[in-house]
Amino acid sequence: MRQRIDTESWARHAGASNGFADIAATRDFFASEAPSRPSLRDDLRAIGARIATVTQATLAWLRAVNERRARRRDARAAYDALRGLDDRMLHDLGLSRSELGSVAAEASGLAERTRAHTLHTTYGLPG
Repeated sequence: MRQRIDTESWARHAGASNGFADIAATRDFFASEAPSRPSLRDDLRAIGARIATVTQATLAWLRAVNERRARRRDARAAYDALRGLDDRMLHDLGLSRSELGSVAAEASGLAERTRAHTLHTTYGLPG
């Protein structure tokens, strides 16, 4: 019957006696301390997060552009409606032809509403 020889303990003993065991221990130490690279899953998650951020920013920009276009369309419709009135009707409304652009911009929200505030305070109307 054959005896089993414990070669690992023999190698450790031999390495300790000739000094090569210290080198192997040092090499293993530095290998275990090396920084680990993120996994592919982590890389893909980071890329996905960046894509989501860019997509959200793009959608927000497109919504703002669409809202601005809608306001300009409303302002143009209000301007065209006011331009169709004659001078007497505009005077009855308290407007002149030179004010039509600013009135349309205020009505559509493209400009701050200052005229309505002035009319309400001048005539004592509730704001």
